[in-house]
Amino acid sequence: GDNGTITFNCANSTFSGNQAARRSAIFLYNVKNANLISNTITGNVLTGSTKTGAVDNNASTVNVSCNNIISGNTDNKDANGTFTHKYSIVGSTYYNASGAAATVDPAWNVAEMLGQLNKYGVCPLLGSSNPALTNGMPVAELKALANDYLSADVLGKDQLGNERTGNVIG
Repeated sequence: GDNGTITFNCANSTFSGNQAARRSAIFLYNVKNANLISNTITGNVLTGSTKTGAVDNNASTVNVSCNNIISGNTDNKDANGTFTHKYSIVGSTYYNASGAAATVDPAWNVAEMLGQLNKYGVCPLLGSSNPALTNGMPVAELKALANDYLSADVLGKDQLGNERTGNVIG
């Protein structure tokens, strides 16, 4: 992290199939501002004896972790460190608009509700009653998260570059 002076933005991305001893997808170390928005992080493999997480926050300020699916990584080591997740699924837990764990019906089941990485570079949502289809951050709120390096136009699109509609997570 360059002594805490870096801003890290990651939006509309899929991290799947990565393998590492400790941190298999994203490692935030001493980052000044981290914004994780509308990502899918799944199917990442931790191989070492000290497995910290597919997403690991070590001494960073995570300003925004919204509209993400961080689930289905080895040993249920999905996220490690301090985060406030909003409109997100982490492991099998859904976090609502205020960042509190909340119940969704049906409950999130990564094996049944998230497909494998496809040729388009995304892991598609499966099933018409999937809670990730209706419990995401509204598009207007996503666009309001824009900053100097991440435009409202980008945040208003999905992982395939299509205009977002509804409240879809990921």
